[in-house]
Formats: sequence, C-alpha cells, structure tokens
Amino acid sequence: GAPAVAAAMVHSDPLTMLLLSATQPATQAQAEQQLQAGEASNPAAFFQELAQELRHPSKPIVARQLAGVMLKNALHAPSATAAAAKRERWRGSIPEEVKAVVRSCVLEALQSNERSA
Repeated sequence: GAPAVAAAMVHSDPLTMLLLSATQPATQAQAEQQLQAGEASNPAAFFQELAQELRHPSKPIVARQLAGVMLKNALHAPSATAAAAKRERWRGSIPEEVKAVVRSCVLEALQSNERSA
C-alpha cells in the first residue's frame, strides 16, 4: 500500500524499488518477472545484491524481508531434486568471493538488533 510506495520514492536503488514493486498487486507480476530474469541471467550478482539488501538497515523492512525470502528460495527448494540443483548451482557456479559476501551479509543481518529483518 501507501507505505511501500512512499518507501520506494525515498530509495532510488533499483533492487529496492523492484522488491517493493513485487509487494504491490498492480506491479507484482512484472516485478516478479524481472527478479526471475535477474536470477536466471546472473545468479552470482543476484545473490550478492539480495544479501546486501537484506543486510542494509536503512532499506525498507519489507524489501529486506523479501530479499531474505528470495535468497532462501534461490538456495533451497522443497523437492529433493530442485534442492539438489540449487545446491549444485551454489557450489559449482558461484565464485568463492561472492559466497563470502553473501555469508557475511546474511550473518550481519541475523546478528542485527533489528528483529524484524
């Protein structure tokens, strides 16, 4: 609703705006397509950007929470086959320096005093 739109106006970061758009019915489908395309075209950059979004305390909480859920979903799946494919992608095609950034950002977010992130 209005708080997410107001937050999008304050944050000019394209990923933040895209995540906030994904929470709005009028823009959700297009935003989800763009997010899926980003993951498909460059998973390493996608993971790193989501992790940085999650970690950053000045970002809107809704965007941070969605970034965390998307990161989890990009790395894990309910079915064993899909989960194995995602693990293999993480292990085989994501550079070690990107993995280190993602781990660091996620740990920083988990250790944050802000419990809603």
